[in-house]
Amino acid sequence: MAKKTITTPHNGVYPETDGVRIWHDGHTFMVPLHSNKGEWPLLNKKGRRRPEQDTNGLKNEAEAICDWDFVTATKRIQELGTDIPLAEDEYLPTAPVMIAMYIYRHELNVALERLGGEPIDFNNWFWFSQRYGVNNAWYFNGNNGNLGNNYVTGSYRCQAVAL
Repeated sequence: MAKKTITTPHNGVYPETDGVRIWHDGHTFMVPLHSNKGEWPLLNKKGRRRPEQDTNGLKNEAEAICDWDFVTATKRIQELGTDIPLAEDEYLPTAPVMIAMYIYRHELNVALERLGGEPIDFNNWFWFSQRYGVNNAWYFNGNNGNLGNNYVTGSYRCQAVAL
């Protein structure tokens, strides 16, 4: 019996009907055509009170850049309390997801525009779905490609991704 070889697509950008799929080092996610959610604090008033008692899921920088699980991280932010208007199958990116989007930013924006979607202005600051401390979360500074952390009350751009 012949052995079946399973291969994944090469790293890069792959346009689909409802968005642009990115493959990077065996990980994949979709950037919806209209995924800009505007600028929001990461957590709302209810959510800002709850983290003081919640240390679950806090990530240092090394942990944050290795965590591709944007679904679980977003659900945790939603459990704490957020006003970011995500659709049912939309999530906030984790650090490596946003970094992959940044790496392929030119190809991603060309593909989004060709599909009639909204290109992403990477010269902004974007929230991740990961917290650094009980009142701090990770963000991406698109002006220089750096990660930082700030209070969850700050308003940064929110970018949706999907499975």
